[in-house]
Amino acid sequence: MNILQSKADLLAIDSNVYPEPLRRFASELLQSIDYEVDPEEQEEFLLRNPIILCEPGDNITALLEASPFGYEYIERLDLEGVTVFRAGVLLDNEWFVQYLIPEEAIDAEIARWLDEHASAGGAVR
Repeated sequence: MNILQSKADLLAIDSNVYPEPLRRFASELLQSIDYEVDPEEQEEFLLRNPIILCEPGDNITALLEASPFGYEYIERLDLEGVTVFRAGVLLDNEWFVQYLIPEEAIDAEIARWLDEHASAGGAVR
């Protein structure tokens, strides 16, 4: 898994593993934080609200079950032919994480589960 807390983190990921549309989407998420949070607060904000780019081998189910509250949302995104799931998980009252899960990084069973729960919200079952 790759934790994205700055544009430098995004530049460091392997462009051969993560396609351009996904990297552009992640960049837009980081840029949106620039508009929401004062520059001196961004580091702390991203520490508490990281964007995590998942990779093959990550245990997606365990990541989504890490919260006693379950996941907040799962979205299926088509980014110029690249399918990505975005899952938001509230870890506690102050920590919220967004997982970007490329369909290529997961097996068919996990992809089916994510697809079934996309936009459903609620506790992991």
